[in-house]
Amino acid sequence: MAQVVGAGYAVSDATGDIATIVKLFRVFVLGVGWWFSPQGGDAHKAKGPVPVFAIMFRVFVLVNSSSGVVPPPVRAALVEGSRWGLLIAIAALGLNTSLGAILRVGPRHLLVVVGATAVAFVIPLVWLLAVR
Repeated sequence: MAQVVGAGYAVSDATGDIATIVKLFRVFVLGVGWWFSPQGGDAHKAKGPVPVFAIMFRVFVLVNSSSGVVPPPVRAALVEGSRWGLLIAIAALGLNTSLGAILRVGPRHLLVVVGATAVAFVIPLVWLLAVR
């Protein structure tokens, strides 16, 4: 989640908003998929509880969507807190990345990552230059 939102806001506020909505929708769909997964046989035994983040996501969506429930100053403070939380989450992900582990996977895997990153960078860049 953090990488998608961080990358979106690195481009612009509008792109960050869209990236956040798309990613949150995907999180929402996880709950729907869990709900409609098979209920019988071994699948029923393997099914775990609903993740807390999925429940809290739905609670916050309902509270935020209900007009007047959250006063504007409180909402603004929560949005700012959310931005700081995202920044901390992205930093934590970066700090938890082991350079040694990345180098051990081998050059072919690194080439795939570098290539995918380059494509993810070049396509929006070409689009932005074309729009400009």
